[in-house]
Amino acid sequence: MQKKTNERMRIMNLNFSFLSKYWPMFVRGAGTTLILSFFTVLIGLIIGVLLALLRRDGYDPLKFFTASHIHPSEQNAKAIAPFYEGISEQTALEARKGMISGHRLLQASNPVKRWVVLTGMKVVGKYDMLHGLVADPQPNPKCVESGKRLEELYAQALPLAETLILEFVAKLDTDQPLSKAYDHTFGEF
Repeated sequence: MQKKTNERMRIMNLNFSFLSKYWPMFVRGAGTTLILSFFTVLIGLIIGVLLALLRRDGYDPLKFFTASHIHPSEQNAKAIAPFYEGISEQTALEARKGMISGHRLLQASNPVKRWVVLTGMKVVGKYDMLHGLVADPQPNPKCVESGKRLEELYAQALPLAETLILEFVAKLDTDQPLSKAYDHTFGEF
């Protein structure tokens, strides 16, 4: 009994004055953690939707090269760089090359390569944050319901998308205003 009382007294006498000195670092760390978590979830959501669409259309997401639309060239880099303040054409070109390299690394259709990539993530301590970027060979059963809902929304959006694209193309070379539908962001309809 005396031992427990001494332990409680020791805990109650802890000096937490160091917290005031390091509080800004704790807050900054918490903010960074929240930002990283948000972007990790966002990237995972985007990848999950893409994988679901690939599977729905009959493609094998482990073998389909989804970065085939990225063409790293000096001409493309020259067009992209002005959209990002402080980014040179060379940096834009290297970033596009890096996108393809990253995709090829994470596209682990071979079980051995998949094991190496996932083990490498564990070794460097980034598995929890990055493992979702490697396509899983089996669909996630937790995503069945949301996948069906996304397919319903996609089917509903197709007629509107077709109408807006055709209207946009028809009015490209005219001075006619576009419809009010262009004043909205996604999700407002």
